[in-house]
Amino acid sequence: MLVIHTIAVTNMLGGVSLAAQPWNGIETIVVTNMLGGVSLATQPWKGIEPLVSTRSDVERQFGRCTTGKREDMCIYHFPDEDVTIYYTVGPPCGEQNKLWKVPEGTVSSITVRLSLNKLYPIEESGFDISKFSVETDPELPKWKHYTSHEKGLTLSSDRGFLKELYFFPAGKETQRCSCDSRK
Repeated sequence: MLVIHTIAVTNMLGGVSLAAQPWNGIETIVVTNMLGGVSLATQPWKGIEPLVSTRSDVERQFGRCTTGKREDMCIYHFPDEDVTIYYTVGPPCGEQNKLWKVPEGTVSSITVRLSLNKLYPIEESGFDISKFSVETDPELPKWKHYTSHEKGLTLSSDRGFLKELYFFPAGKETQRCSCDSRK
């Protein structure tokens, strides 16, 4: 299994040799590159960040939405993941956009679902899950959700394998952009 990870990382890094990399960092490198730069140190997913990025930023990077397009969301299909990006609708703190004082079309959250051929044990994902709160899904007892409100990230695992990442407004953005903070 380690050889497969090494080959995958080498290819994703464009031929960069892992010889200079510490062995215990291989899983971090795999996840960081597989998920397009996602790590706790570099929070935005591929440069897209909830309550900061806009629909224009997303379309500039990934093209216009062609799948699952609605006013409040778009689905992008990539070889190793499906990504749903959710947007705010309506004026800031208005009837439709009650939570956030951000312009219409601002990214509100991102869901990344990993393909079945890209499953990694949650413990080897590169994330320090000891810094996350953990909940077992009451309807799916083999699913666990690891959440960091400070980082704006929930990792979901099924039978110990990372399956989904959910990016939501991090603590600092929640305070800055919350409609409740205007009082």
